[in-house]
Amino acid sequence: MDQDWVLCCLYSYCALLSTDFRRYIFGLWPPLLLILMKWLLILAGVVLGVVYYRFDPGQNSFFPPCPFLWLTGLPCPGCGSQRCLHQLMHGHWQEAFLLNPLLVSLLPYILTGLVLENSSLRNTYSGFRQRWYGLAATRFFVGLIVVWWIWRIWDTLTC
Repeated sequence: MDQDWVLCCLYSYCALLSTDFRRYIFGLWPPLLLILMKWLLILAGVVLGVVYYRFDPGQNSFFPPCPFLWLTGLPCPGCGSQRCLHQLMHGHWQEAFLLNPLLVSLLPYILTGLVLENSSLRNTYSGFRQRWYGLAATRFFVGLIVVWWIWRIWDTLTC
């Protein structure tokens, strides 16, 4: 039992490290506190990475279950993502793909976005970034996730 809250946390973590968020907070917090916050977030990411590497969410009950699945009995778009991340960290791409094909398929896109957002490439490739990570791309991927969700529910109900 694993869920999309992991993806939500990952996206929130990435947003906290993003340049726009740093610009907003920069006027509110002293620079030293910003540096401390960034390093604490990186440390939290490393700790979570170690936990997901060492412990299989399919075998350990301390990983939280999906609230949507728990309430409705239907899978959400992120169902299988915790086990998928564990398999990816161990290099088991096929097993990871079987657990959550959407996450595995979008991983290169997500990683490219993280690199573009948190490096000097942000300004160098601003046109690429706008085209592939702008409003139109966001709408496309939200639509893709909704279609994936409908397919998963349909597949669950027809089996």
